[in-house]
Amino acid sequence: MEALRLRRELLAQYPDLAKEPSMKKLLIQTMAVEQALIKSESPNTVANTEDEEVTLPGMRSLIYQARSKTDQVSVNQVVWVLGKDCLYGVDTITGMPVWRRVCGSDPAFFPVEDKSLPSLTYFDSDRYELVQVHRNQGTLVWRQGLSSRVSGKPLVVEGNLYLTTEDGSLLKIDLTTGAIADQLTFSQLVTGPGLIIEKQADGKADESYLVVVGDQDVTYTMTKRPLECVAVSYTAQKSQSVRAPLISVGPYAGFIENESEESSTLHLLRREVDKATKLPKTTLEEVGNGKIVGMVVDDTAVIRGRDLFVPSTVERVTAFAVSDSPDEPPLTIGPTFQVQGAKGSPIYLTTGPEHQVWMASSALRRLQLTADAIQADAKEAAIGLSSQPNQPGEANLIYNARRRPFTDAVTLTQTDRDTLTSDWQFMAGARILATVVYAGDSPALLVVNEGGATFRVTA
Repeated sequence: MEALRLRRELLAQYPDLAKEPSMKKLLIQTMAVEQALIKSESPNTVANTEDEEVTLPGMRSLIYQARSKTDQVSVNQVVWVLGKDCLYGVDTITGMPVWRRVCGSDPAFFPVEDKSLPSLTYFDSDRYELVQVHRNQGTLVWRQGLSSRVSGKPLVVEGNLYLTTEDGSLLKIDLTTGAIADQLTFSQLVTGPGLIIEKQADGKADESYLVVVGDQDVTYTMTKRPLECVAVSYTAQKSQSVRAPLISVGPYAGFIENESEESSTLHLLRREVDKATKLPKTTLEEVGNGKIVGMVVDDTAVIRGRDLFVPSTVERVTAFAVSDSPDEPPLTIGPTFQVQGAKGSPIYLTTGPEHQVWMASSALRRLQLTADAIQADAKEAAIGLSSQPNQPGEANLIYNARRRPFTDAVTLTQTDRDTLTSDWQFMAGARILATVVYAGDSPALLVVNEGGATFRVTA
């Protein structure tokens, strides 16, 4: 890192030196030294399968739930919602709460799942533990203690979970057992991870590599088996400029560098083929870039087909076209959409067929990508500040969560993505504002919470 700092200062005064063979040779040596500084270990730390004892038996939460259709039958599937310091499993059909677990008030990422397992994995910010529970029951599968807080969204690949931590480590965790199988520790904070997939000729199995981006200057490429860094690439990003995880797009890895509050750049990287050997290089090279208005801080860039949508401040979405065809540019910038009168909100995107994308920010909106514009439907739903990623459901359903203007409680809604209408809502995390005892023939406690719901609680 010190060598790279000196290099920047030198090139700031003498930019033509970048073309000198001696400078290029020194940069290669610097990358080799950085790679040698990476510490590798295989701790095989076993996870705990015993749940924490509930210290306050008998505690109850007052949850508001309403639905318009009462004849629908549960299929015993849940979606999840974060409300204050708890994670709730909510029935997909009825909107009724199924289970609840305390997870801390500062989650490092939204819970992730492996489609091949009936499980859900989240970060407990109170205990600094990675916790896996049965998705539909909420019962513990395992919990794994971590030495540092998780930084950014994990990546689930082939039954393993890869995550970065604030002490500069990349962990490989077996999703079935919860054991920490491998760990790489870098000389700086890293963000990601992402995945690049290279298609092989002659019917061979595709090769894939993990990628993480450093806090500054470099990007690291790893093999999965074993977890090993095979290349360090000079990408010249400034310190603390990358806030969102890497974007995985087939053979490409993309990262977004924030240059100011008004501007950022998407950098598209891949392993290029060496002209002499006809083999892919170990290092990543930038093959395209595109300017974005605003800063990119949310981890919800989404891709469907060749359409890549990137959210940025303030309530903007920028479209890109990505191609791995030799006859087309790798990255082509498209139109941008901004909410009228935008005041700022987290942004969560969900893609759909026919170049559609649903944007949850200060409201839930359906957007349509055309040749030269991103158009929004006139109808809006779920007014408030979006609080977590949308979750797709069966048919045309999506589940979106928000905080309404008058409360910090979180409302989860089942929404038809075509009509933007809802059949039920579920509110969690609403604190009690007032109580009064009704001492009539049937004594009860009357309670009003910050979500505006009133409850009658009997003994």
